[in-house]
Amino acid sequence: MGEDRNKRLERARLLEKRGQIQSAIEIYRALTVADSTDSQAFALLGSAFYRAAEYASAVDAFRGATRADPKNPNHLANLGTALKAAGQLPEAEAALREVLPRAPKDPIPRCNLANLLSDSGHLAEAEKLFGEAISIRPDFSGGYQNLGNLLLEQNRLADAIALAQAFVAACPQDARAHVQLAVTFEKAHRLPEALQVVRQALALDPARTLDMATASYTSLIGSLGLLEERSEVVDLMKRLIPATCAAATSQPMPALDLNALRRFAFLMPYYGIADSDRLRIMALLGKEISRK
Repeated sequence: MGEDRNKRLERARLLEKRGQIQSAIEIYRALTVADSTDSQAFALLGSAFYRAAEYASAVDAFRGATRADPKNPNHLANLGTALKAAGQLPEAEAALREVLPRAPKDPIPRCNLANLLSDSGHLAEAEKLFGEAISIRPDFSGGYQNLGNLLLEQNRLADAIALAQAFVAACPQDARAHVQLAVTFEKAHRLPEALQVVRQALALDPARTLDMATASYTSLIGSLGLLEERSEVVDLMKRLIPATCAAATSQPMPALDLNALRRFAFLMPYYGIADSDRLRIMALLGKEISRK
């Protein structure tokens, strides 16, 4: 039975990699029915449901993992994340707070709890937890990125720049750090420095830099058009269009900054971008607006 279970788990994981999530879910579910103490099967089932955006089912599965192995803080952390996604915020906060003393060296639960608190307006505690996450692991990109967003939302530009510079110092080969610094410089209207940092990011990792198609980044590229390096900005805009389309169509974007995309689309004719590409961005805008 043990060997059969392992083979079934391996097959389910392979199905997930191929994008056949529902088929994988059926295998994981069957394993949990066969053995209610199989915490690994419950955890994998929860992760598969989460990937499929079936958050209520993910909550049930992670509860099963927690019951089967109550000493494992990872199961409780995953439960908290699923509860947040399911909109059960008080329960999510309670679960994530319970995780912290049980996982003192793990920055991820702190970051997840900080995001929840930030969303609910508890900014001071959120900032403290993001800082703790970075202290635990100084190269933890999620801590820098989320704390940076929090600081920018409060218009604390000097603090945001200092944080982004610390991110670059801690992770000098990580293009995400350089893009965060560039976006922060743009918010502070320091456009020449922003362009210089974008160049550094592209030199380090052009694929990852362009894959970071976020509203802030598209806004940054639009702002760089105020500089004289017109041909360079046109090239960046053209290269960013496919990544922007892929990011907006492959995942939910509840925090999408529609104004930034509007600005991006508005500037495209000015830079001589093809109408077909502009129409792709406009279609994304229409899709996002219809969701609101």
